[in-house]
Amino acid sequence: WPIPDDIGYNCSILIRDKNDSSVKDNSTNLFAIKGSIEVLTPNTYVNWTNGTQENITFTTRGTYTRNIDIFYRNATAGSWIYIDSVSPPADNVNVTYPWYPADDITRNASIKVATNETEPKINVNDTSNTEFKIKGKVTISKPSTNDIWHPGDTKYINWTSVGTVTPVKIEVSNDSGLPGSWK
Repeated sequence: WPIPDDIGYNCSILIRDKNDSSVKDNSTNLFAIKGSIEVLTPNTYVNWTNGTQENITFTTRGTYTRNIDIFYRNATAGSWIYIDSVSPPADNVNVTYPWYPADDITRNASIKVATNETEPKINVNDTSNTEFKIKGKVTISKPSTNDIWHPGDTKYINWTSVGTVTPVKIEVSNDSGLPGSWK
């Protein structure tokens, strides 16, 4: 018997003779039909940049009626931090949620998606299979292309950062930034 897409917790079975409706029995033991949910991305070790759109993708098996909650956490253990809720998809439909990672720099971030039905018995959740990194970004604006600097002078180096990027280490290369040329 293929289980129908009918998520619920007060389920019962009725069996009857197709040709004689007086021959029947209704199960007295109530049971649940419970779906599943799966995080699809991120599901490998990736680098996501604070303030840059990244996509959280998940799918459900079974049709849920209430919103799906999305969380992240910034450590291997610890509390889940609420991101948002989205409308539940139809059965087996991927949902893509555009997320701009918080200024919460870490090498151990995880995503969790969870159903939010009124009966806990049928709720499901999933977390990303692998932790991922949330990092900041630095963009240098000074020195400019045609600047010429002389030994012994003092110059300002200007940059902007997205996310918490402290402390910084300033190095120089006299070989166009080739590997091994930084001092």
